[in-house]
Amino acid sequence: MKAVPVVHTLRYGWVVALLLLLAGCQQATTPHFTSPTPPKAGATASDPFFVVTDNYFYKYTADTQPFPAGSQFTSDMYPITVGYTLDTPEPAGFTLKGAAETAVRTWAQADPRVCIRSGVSADPRITVDLVAHIQYSNFTNILGLTKIVSGGRDPHFIVYVVTVDPVTGTAMLPMEITRTVTHELGHAFGLGHSDDERDLMCAHTSLVQGLTPSTFLTFGDAGAMWTTLNNKAINWNAAQPAVTPAAALTAAVATPTPTVTVPVDGTVVCVYPSAGTVP
Repeated sequence: MKAVPVVHTLRYGWVVALLLLLAGCQQATTPHFTSPTPPKAGATASDPFFVVTDNYFYKYTADTQPFPAGSQFTSDMYPITVGYTLDTPEPAGFTLKGAAETAVRTWAQADPRVCIRSGVSADPRITVDLVAHIQYSNFTNILGLTKIVSGGRDPHFIVYVVTVDPVTGTAMLPMEITRTVTHELGHAFGLGHSDDERDLMCAHTSLVQGLTPSTFLTFGDAGAMWTTLNNKAINWNAAQPAVTPAAALTAAVATPTPTVTVPVDGTVVCVYPSAGTVP
């Protein structure tokens, strides 16, 4: 057998070492996580995700993109802590905590990785604030708004949801408020807006939005949540319930705030108007 020159042996050794090093780097940087099975489109109108739309995760634009990646929750933060503030009285037949927990269970039908600890009073990662009216910039027709806030835990979102229809001036139904909470929590969990008015995460309301009675969500909404959490390598703990309930919310409204004015201070917000375009 012909001997292989030493110089070639060394060269081959460096190649092998380099390949092993690259493989090790790849292994070290590739996230490993457990993911649930992707959602499926419903077969009948009573099934979740019966309305079939496109997965808009792949269609984000500069106007519809979600919060920056650095301002989104990572796997070690789950279950996400959620607290509640009442700047206006809860309507009859409605509780803010109940609406938020319903919203999370709704999203958990799309992806069971969506989970919270509900009713946390000390420095929650999401604060849901019930208000009568919202004003942001020149917009007053706002049903809900999600904003990154400074201070406390990072990231920290505040979600504002109104009880009065900004167009008609009439009280909103509990179902309508819950739908807004579901939309806004979608933002907090990493979703941007959709440009399909059938999706719950459409940038504004419409008569064809939220037509799946059991979830409000379309197949596009469900797929976007599942793809978002996969993209962020959120790990699935099958034993973790969607909601770890807290005691009943007892916070009283000392001085109701007729209108919450959200400052335009350069902080990223996602606005959910009743009509028109997103600011």
